[in-house]
Amino acid sequence: MKGIVEVKKEDQKGFFSGIKLVFTFKPYVWASLTFLFMTIAIQTAQTNLALFCTHTLKEGGELTKFILVLLVCAIASMPLWQFLIVKFGKKTAYALGMGMMIPMFIAQLYIPAHSTALYYVIMVFCGLGISVAFLLPWSVLPDVLDLYMLEKNKRNDALFYSFYVFFSKLASGTALAASQIALEFGGYINGKCKQPDSVGYTLRILMTPGPVILVILALGCLYMYPIDEKMRRSIKERVQDHTVKLTQRVKVLDSQISKSYDSFTASLDGRPSSDTEI
Repeated sequence: MKGIVEVKKEDQKGFFSGIKLVFTFKPYVWASLTFLFMTIAIQTAQTNLALFCTHTLKEGGELTKFILVLLVCAIASMPLWQFLIVKFGKKTAYALGMGMMIPMFIAQLYIPAHSTALYYVIMVFCGLGISVAFLLPWSVLPDVLDLYMLEKNKRNDALFYSFYVFFSKLASGTALAASQIALEFGGYINGKCKQPDSVGYTLRILMTPGPVILVILALGCLYMYPIDEKMRRSIKERVQDHTVKLTQRVKVLDSQISKSYDSFTASLDGRPSSDTEI
């Protein structure tokens, strides 16, 4: 009954109490801020990629191929990142992937127009970095949830995951709004195929300083994130021990219920129960 009451209390948490619960658990706060800053950086570049290729790189016809190379490299490199996670730990692999993205963002500021071959190379390395954005943020979250369960002796997985998804949507909206405001100041004219030269420069600014600063902020938050590989293994062992103890308690309870049921059915039948001595 105690467990049932506890679950019901968790289900009745309001919005503000949920925010308080989530944002007072520091490992989750640092993991979420890392995810938020990195996602805003990637979404900013992604939002402006088509315009950048058309008005800055002057290679709009190659956009589909650029995106294809980016996605293929992102998907193909996932086994590599999985290997690095196993070898060096999630936190180190996470930092390595984000660090790889910084020179790729900086390259957008200086790459000359019509540099098609060079931009394909940049797309390959961007794919490696974006693969981290697909894999690592959702990989560290279960460790945070397990640590929360061990410290608080309860789980609120749905609440933590919902705020994580909210941060993803917030990043998309923020990137889109910032891009539209910057392009408006840069002189972008809706519906026009040919844009002023100022638009090309504005797109370079959107693709470099902002994302680079955001990735650096994400790296700083990741540095504060407390769950390194040693701690992660300790959490895993503690969760396994907790699961074993819980399983043993369930078996004992099941045995007690089974005996009680046998005694009850025997009393109804008017015969000795299976555990009654003769």
